[in-house]
Amino acid sequence: AAGPTPAALADTRRIYAHGPWRARFAERYREWACFNAAAPFYLSRILGLFLSGMCVWRAGLFHELDSHLALVRRLLRWALPIGLAGNSLTVLLAIVWRYKPFEPNLITLTVWVVGSVAVPALSLSYAALVILAFQQPRWRRGLLPFVAVGRMALTNYLLQSILCTTLFYGFGFGLFGEVGPLVGLVPTLAVYSLQVVFSELWLRRFRFGPAEWLWRSATYGSWQPLRTGSRHYSKR
Repeated sequence: AAGPTPAALADTRRIYAHGPWRARFAERYREWACFNAAAPFYLSRILGLFLSGMCVWRAGLFHELDSHLALVRRLLRWALPIGLAGNSLTVLLAIVWRYKPFEPNLITLTVWVVGSVAVPALSLSYAALVILAFQQPRWRRGLLPFVAVGRMALTNYLLQSILCTTLFYGFGFGLFGEVGPLVGLVPTLAVYSLQVVFSELWLRRFRFGPAEWLWRSATYGSWQPLRTGSRHYSKR
């Protein structure tokens, strides 16, 4: 299928920036249905990534990093060039052949196949770089604030959704479609910087982020201790 027309894009912009709640919900549902039409093609990739992460965790790689640093370096040597080359190829296809993700052709198949290898490879190389940098005291001091953000990933994700929809949707400032990539860096950096500070301050007093605490309590079927130094208490 062809991509959205300029008129359709303009209508989407108008709905998100100035439309009523019902129109925004309908547009979001339409987009959700459109993107998930390709679910059979990418769910297997996502499941594979989840299972790979589980295997890495169960193998104790993150618990015994000192004894696995040689493996991390080997992964970086292989994953970084594969990731860079594969992602560069997909960008080239998008520019030269004007790749359209919903058109079933050889270019689309090539992008899907290459991306299934190149995207995880590049992500793996990022993780390896962070792990190796964290072993150096100078880099560790700079990376430590981001640990708190990662421990509150769900809370920060939800908070970003609330803040950004307030900025860009009609019930807030209605800036959807009004901000270019360069100007968009300003709220991006501002929101993330605030989340770094917020996460650090929160975890000084609490064990988990608020969303993580609710999720953890629901998982175990009892209220988990939230404040640092507090004891476990159950709803039963």
